[in-house]
Amino acid sequence: MRPPITYALVLFLIGLCACSPDHGRFVFFLISVSIIAIIYWKIKKRIKKTEAKKSVCSMALGVLLVYVSLPVNNEKSLEKTILANEIKKLPPRELSLEIKVIKRKKIYVPCEKEYFNYTGIIEKAPEIREDLIGKKVLWSNKWNKSLSETFVSDTISLRSVVTRQRNNDLENNEELYKLSFVKFLKIRHSFGTTENIRRLLEKKIIKVKKGQKSSAFVYALLIGDKTFLDEQQMELYKQTGTMHLFAVSGLHIGIMYMLSCFLLRSFIMNQVLMIFLSLTVVCCYVILVGSSDSAVRSFIMISIWQSSTIFYKKRNSLSALFWASLILLFIDHTKINSLGFQLSFTVVMSLIFSFHGITQKKKFKVYDLMKNSLIISFSSFCGSSLLIIDSFHYINPFSIIINSIVVIIIFPVYAILLLHITISFFNNCDLTFAFTNIIYLSLEKIIATLNQCTFFQYRFNNSLDIPEFIHLVYPLTLIFLVKYIHTLKVRLFVLAALPTSLLLICLYLS
Repeated sequence: MRPPITYALVLFLIGLCACSPDHGRFVFFLISVSIIAIIYWKIKKRIKKTEAKKSVCSMALGVLLVYVSLPVNNEKSLEKTILANEIKKLPPRELSLEIKVIKRKKIYVPCEKEYFNYTGIIEKAPEIREDLIGKKVLWSNKWNKSLSETFVSDTISLRSVVTRQRNNDLENNEELYKLSFVKFLKIRHSFGTTENIRRLLEKKIIKVKKGQKSSAFVYALLIGDKTFLDEQQMELYKQTGTMHLFAVSGLHIGIMYMLSCFLLRSFIMNQVLMIFLSLTVVCCYVILVGSSDSAVRSFIMISIWQSSTIFYKKRNSLSALFWASLILLFIDHTKINSLGFQLSFTVVMSLIFSFHGITQKKKFKVYDLMKNSLIISFSSFCGSSLLIIDSFHYINPFSIIINSIVVIIIFPVYAILLLHITISFFNNCDLTFAFTNIIYLSLEKIIATLNQCTFFQYRFNNSLDIPEFIHLVYPLTLIFLVKYIHTLKVRLFVLAALPTSLLLICLYLS
């Protein structure tokens, strides 16, 4: 049985893609949904009136959320758009700007000094270029080492020539600008609690053993920040499909919650209090890592899941995922164009499709662990394949085997790394760092060895573009079929056949 919230999410997703930013389309959408709701009510109310009422209310909620998310089109915004387009045609000129740093990446160049590439959001600009406010910009401190102590969330005042450039980041279609001939004026550091803790962690993990690859790996795995990973490491994890290790998501949140429960259970007998404190610890961790889409989605899901236990309600993983997605999209409906949100939603939907309502016969613990790990890896691969191909034009089916091994060993590795960081706060012991270094080298050796099998790696033409509606068809099809397919083998077959069929359609059309 589908949870009633399903109808709200499905209509919200379709409405965001079909209606925005045209209000005329919304009217057609509203009429279509109204007709469907009336027909559904007429059919269902004779069988289950309560269920029909909940479903129709859910449909109304989905339509309401679509309406609220539609942009306001007025004459002033139209005039601003026209003026901005005219200004863009003018030659580049030097401007005074205030930029908030949102991302940085350390660049390692042989025989040269290391430097950072920065990404920021323009917060202040001259009145004549107010159209730049809120836009993303790129720059580097290659020629100005005074910025080496700049962190994420810091604000920089500078003068620079701003030029628009083609956005190669396929995560979304937003405008991207580049700064050149930069003159740095002032850096205003952010001294919030979260920023201070991140700086302290960076100092403990990275700067104590500067230049060690394992330090960059530990920092990326625990915090989700790939700043210090070099190109060789990035390429290896991309090729093997293990970059998800450095995107804080359900894997990290689940491990953190389990560890919190394990530690708190020993001295807190009240289950409700233990769950509340464990969720508080996880919430602090989500804030620390920057509140990424996947981390927030995982936290909302696990909160809903555990709340069901507290209030003695039936647990439903589909309902938890749909509520989490609705909340995220309601807060910021533009996240539907974010690659991070799309991957998080489709991968988790694929995992739930594989396991939801399926009762497996237990055999041996080791056998069950390996089997479930392989199913998780296979489902995740199928759920992310279309998005990965569309974004990176590369796919490696052998990553199913690689990730099935990584999923098994990552829990103890994560726990040991947390222990290492905790010890380093009290004592910079070389022994614990050496042990961590051995773990990293062993893990990298396993991944690199498995990556030697290049037969399955396949690259697509860069001109390949998978339409947006195809990406939407995949999760909607799973949502529709999960009610009717009750065997694991058939579900896994559907997971493999669906993205393959959609990809073949795209290749045929192109």
